[in-house]
Amino acid sequence: MAKARPLDFKNPEYTAVFKERTKRLTGLREDNAWHLVKRYYADGNYVDFIEDWLVTYDPRMNARGKPTMIPFLLFLKQAQYIGWLQDRKVAIEDGLCEKSRDMGISWCSLAFAVCEWSFCPGSKISFGSRKENLVDKLGDPDSLLEKFRIMIRMLPVELQPAGYSEQRHAKFMKIENPSNGAIITGEAGDNIGRGGRSTMYFVDEAAYLERPERTDAALFQNTSIRIDVSTPNGKDNPFAFKRHSGNTPVFSFHWKDDPRKDDEWYRKECIRLGDEKIIAQELDLDYEASGEESIIRHEWVRSSLALREYLRKRGELPRVNPMEGVAGLDIGGGKAENCYIPRWGPIIGKPVAWVKDDTTDVACRARDMAIQDGVRVVKYDAPGVGKGAAATFKRLEGVDAQSVNTGESPTNRIWADRNKAKDKFRHLKAELWWDARDRLRKTHQHWTWIQTSGLEGEKNDPMDLLLLPQDKELNAQLCIPTWHFMTGGKIMTETKEQLKVRGVKSPDRADTLILGLAPDKPKMRTGRTSGVV
Repeated sequence: MAKARPLDFKNPEYTAVFKERTKRLTGLREDNAWHLVKRYYADGNYVDFIEDWLVTYDPRMNARGKPTMIPFLLFLKQAQYIGWLQDRKVAIEDGLCEKSRDMGISWCSLAFAVCEWSFCPGSKISFGSRKENLVDKLGDPDSLLEKFRIMIRMLPVELQPAGYSEQRHAKFMKIENPSNGAIITGEAGDNIGRGGRSTMYFVDEAAYLERPERTDAALFQNTSIRIDVSTPNGKDNPFAFKRHSGNTPVFSFHWKDDPRKDDEWYRKECIRLGDEKIIAQELDLDYEASGEESIIRHEWVRSSLALREYLRKRGELPRVNPMEGVAGLDIGGGKAENCYIPRWGPIIGKPVAWVKDDTTDVACRARDMAIQDGVRVVKYDAPGVGKGAAATFKRLEGVDAQSVNTGESPTNRIWADRNKAKDKFRHLKAELWWDARDRLRKTHQHWTWIQTSGLEGEKNDPMDLLLLPQDKELNAQLCIPTWHFMTGGKIMTETKEQLKVRGVKSPDRADTLILGLAPDKPKMRTGRTSGVV
């Protein structure tokens, strides 16, 4: 029977596929030919099994008015990947898969594991990643093993193992086939490779492991077939070394191999991701895009100044509530200058800087300026000398003073690349600097769009921009700190100690602006309350 396939992967219509599957299922049940079908799949016809029965889950389809459970129809490159995995098993050798983001390789790897689990008695396929939630979180389809459960759950009962019960056999980090003894397991962090022996071991996002040398040592004894799967993360890590060693079979999955993607998709992704280094690594498979660079570029600052002057002259500056300002306050403690910078939406006020070691005086002066400027919240650095100002702020009225510890964990924000802040950044400081970077990048895009009458750049919401004041020190300091990817893939910003090593003073004015971008803290309430607070 010829298989029904969507004619357009960019806008697929799966109705015919589901109808064809239903017809096939009815025929097999009437003929009771399951033993022949299983023998055919077990003979290595994994691609047919996947396309005949498996499904994937994509919640993004809901926004397009389509079912979120869709039949698993492989692109040509995906089908080649399944065959490549089969070749690695036959040869009993390791392999490495480099991929652009969102290529469906995790689903393909799990589909291969479903085939092994179903048709290879006694096999054990294992999956490891840097974080436990990425490997298994019951009920969360973003985790690897839950994807596996979904595929098994949606199989016809005749293709599920005899006696299989998801409640009994698909427990956390371990999924058993009761009829043939095959097992799927998961591990995370430093435990990767510690769980006995495996037929084949998939290391997910292998370039982002925090301690890859521990994984290498553990997996050396665990399996003879290790498959590293990852987007690149620079050239100075074991994944990159293995990729370019010439000793490991490599499967390369570039975004151009995906029929859903074209040059227009790439352009939009570049705008959404907004960073050339991330685009180079995660879309273009560029291992050279790992060197440090400034968090904020000089041309972005120049565009911000030019756009602000352009809007001012035209009387088109964004309308903001003059009594809803937010200010950052960096406390120098006498060794460095204290700095206060107000902000009203995208409009940044002129910095006010002075040297004073009396933190009580600093807090009082900041409160007075805040009241004069219509600032409702002052956000000041909590560690060190900030503790002295905290006691004073508690006694002062007229302004809400909130302490910010930039060394703490990032927020719960989900970024445009769909990554959680806690997975994307080393600490809150990196996230706040990245927020400023993102806003100034959009400001540059917006100014380019105006200059070229919409032919280049991108029109952005004015409230997402940053319009800088004419302050040479602030604007120079914004372009000083650099950033880089840590071994685990998180973004790290240059520390004050690292700046000192290269002979650069602490960018206090820039840090002040960054403090003002910190999210508001919920107000503490005391006394009796009623209703929902």
